[in-house]
Amino acid sequence: MRDRSSDALVRHVGLLRNAFRTVLAERPFTIDAIVILPDHLHAVWTLPDGDADYTRDAGGR
Repeated sequence: MRDRSSDALVRHVGLLRNAFRTVLAERPFTIDAIVILPDHLHAVWTLPDGDADYTRDAGGR
């Protein structure tokens, strides 16, 4: 079961912003909408034209 009492995302929102900046520098995409809640987030992203590699993980697999 998930810990819905966690507030990690809002408590560490600065780290989350930096993580997004790092990923955006390496793998550009558009953040159309984002909602950051205490224990999870929802986002709508648009990949660049011709980029269908949405499953790629940080290891490049």
